[in-house]
Amino acid sequence: MGEDMVTQVHVKDGAVWAGGDAYPLRNISHVGRRSLPPVQRNYQAQRERLTKRIRNIAIWGGLLCLVTGGVATPVVGWMLWEVNRQRSQLVDVDLPGLHALIISTAGTQQETVWSADAQQIDYIARQITEAIRRPDVIHNNTYNIHKPVNFQTVNKHYKFIQEGNGNIGFASSSGTGNITAGG
Repeated sequence: MGEDMVTQVHVKDGAVWAGGDAYPLRNISHVGRRSLPPVQRNYQAQRERLTKRIRNIAIWGGLLCLVTGGVATPVVGWMLWEVNRQRSQLVDVDLPGLHALIISTAGTQQETVWSADAQQIDYIARQITEAIRRPDVIHNNTYNIHKPVNFQTVNKHYKFIQEGNGNIGFASSSGTGNITAGG
């Protein structure tokens, strides 16, 4: 996430501008927030289990290499390498809750910007709602999101939320055309 980055949402010229997209105030039917819960995964127990497996392979593999006169050395070496590779891929995950500013136009919801700060998203949603109530008033406001989140992080977040919940995949749509499934 971009702790030192700033993303801006503008309300000007009769539209909401977010991420290069414009949403005319008169066409916005709903403004809201979507939230994803915090995700924490601790793989310490799995790493310890694999460490024990490495130790057992080293002991028993060493004995096997002695008995076979070194013939089993490549196989034992590969087994040690593979289990160590698996262990090194277990990285603890600690993701904060994420919040999206949702703007609906013509029945289509768009996640315009994501942030780790729920209060910023709530404040911007209230300000946009106020601008919608008075579209004829000239608005020229810029709102800074100090903890923006890119869509790769959001997709990673979705992936971790789906693991262990019995989900087999997810569906996504760009708002037009076909819905695609993934997993």
